[in-house]
Amino acid sequence: MLEDIAPDKQDWQHYLAGGFAFMDAPFGSHPLDEKRARKMYFAALRERVTLDEIKAAAADYLKKRSWNPSLIPEQIRRVERFVKSVNPTQTKKSAWLITWETIGEELTYAERFIAIRDGRTSIEKIQEFVEQFYISTKYSLAEKMHYSSHRKDNPYPARTFAQPGNKYMLGGITCGHDPFILARYVKKLKIYIDDDGEQALSWETARPK
Repeated sequence: MLEDIAPDKQDWQHYLAGGFAFMDAPFGSHPLDEKRARKMYFAALRERVTLDEIKAAAADYLKKRSWNPSLIPEQIRRVERFVKSVNPTQTKKSAWLITWETIGEELTYAERFIAIRDGRTSIEKIQEFVEQFYISTKYSLAEKMHYSSHRKDNPYPARTFAQPGNKYMLGGITCGHDPFILARYVKKLKIYIDDDGEQALSWETARPK
């Protein structure tokens, strides 16, 4: 049955309960509970859940677990301290930045950015990732089946290209037509908040080591 092999539920409220050990243990007191609490933080961040909403959900969870009402405020403070203590990575010295690019049409951040891979990842692995991602998102089921055994028939293999004016220096990796995927090696990759209050990225182009 499909439900027997489907992934476990992974929303932020599930991981919030995991922070309490799915019982009524103090929040994040065990290493496994702390790990689930961190997953809760990032799942909530992805869904734009506020700290107040997390605290309210924690209080509701504890009430349903019949916690002593006088002890609940301290647990809510534990949740708040934990959330504020998480320090997500905001900068990377080097990385592979992988994006959708298109001619003429403007893409939003959510549409454009595919992945950020560690700068130590080899060119060959990035090239393989880019090609397989393009196949998985743009090709029909029949094409996916065929190219799994006949890779040379793929009309859009991932290709490297040189930097303008220097044919010996890698400029990046591309795959596809329009839109196409572009993988570039960058340094000083940084997340910042733009004028609209949204997350954005800044970077400098660089040469892979």
